[in-house]
Amino acid sequence: MGRAGLLIVDMQNDFIPGSYPGASLTVPGAESCVAGINAIRIAFKDAGGVIAHTQDSHPADHCSFYDNHHGAEMFSIRSIPSPDGGKMDQVMWPRHCVKGSRGHEFHDHLVVETSDLIQPKGRDPAVDSYSGFFDNLKGRSTGLADRLQAQGVTHLFVVGVAYDFCAGSSAIDGASCGFKTYIIENLTASVGADTAAAMKEKLAEAGVVPIAAADVQTYLRDVGAHDVAPIGPTKKDSIDHSGLARRYSSTSPNFASY
Repeated sequence: MGRAGLLIVDMQNDFIPGSYPGASLTVPGAESCVAGINAIRIAFKDAGGVIAHTQDSHPADHCSFYDNHHGAEMFSIRSIPSPDGGKMDQVMWPRHCVKGSRGHEFHDHLVVETSDLIQPKGRDPAVDSYSGFFDNLKGRSTGLADRLQAQGVTHLFVVGVAYDFCAGSSAIDGASCGFKTYIIENLTASVGADTAAAMKEKLAEAGVVPIAAADVQTYLRDVGAHDVAPIGPTKKDSIDHSGLARRYSSTSPNFASY
């Protein structure tokens, strides 16, 4: 008999439209995921599951911030020194989720309990970390896999933002760590249609199973044979990633390879 884990990825103010006036890297539709995530976590708790969050926790001198690189343009891709002495391509993001800032905090309406696992990521100024499990070079583990395994988690369900970057990367790495991994597509939101399509292919290749929130009860019963309470209504009953408006300008690069 297994145990389910709900991994809530980066539901932080800087990524969620309307969270506060200075939100710097908002993902379209992220705000409408909050109520659905709050509703679905009740089912996981009732099923004896584990609730975990990833939290982007960047230092002010982080390598991904465009304004830390002289002459860099926001959303461009720049070759920068990597920790192993070579070079790596890095998207030049706006400053976001700086530890201790308002943007670093979880959204005000997101339910976070003291029993939840909180996994910071992106703390190394020299390398980015989309995934909650590893940095982008796969050179260092965050320890999340060990923490989940210590709680007996065997099946991992991923929600949050962004589908095409951090949520998708976390799902792929969760599968690589041996968890049977699902991504609840209508409780995610994407930066853009092109990157979402590319991530969908990568998720399929990794064996990550796409499901909808309405199907979660069935999967939870399969995991642990627990009685599962009904899940409340969500604000996002479906999502068509291909129809999402591109978040950034037409001059922004194609991030499909990331």
